[in-house]
Amino acid sequence: MPIEGFDVASYTNKMVDMFTSESSKEVTLLCENELMRVIIDHYGEDAAVDRYDDTHFTAKIEVNPSGTFYGWIFKFKGKIKILSPKECITEMQQIAQEFI
Repeated sequence: MPIEGFDVASYTNKMVDMFTSESSKEVTLLCENELMRVIIDHYGEDAAVDRYDDTHFTAKIEVNPSGTFYGWIFKFKGKIKILSPKECITEMQQIAQEFI
């Protein structure tokens, strides 16, 4: 029986991204416009998105920043970038450095 107001995408994202992380954070992403469906599919239709410029939008999402989350960002090869918070940017840079 469906539960009214229950967002499956949001729930699934939080459950998957929670592994190896202590707490959730609001993260702002800069995304290429072609990835709007990806954000909606992964974070739900209620994800806060705003136009950034002609080719990008921002998405504010609630995640537990962990290897799973950073790996998800990496798979888009620069088409999604973390704008904030600073600690998530720093962690992403440190992870990327390990691959060089």
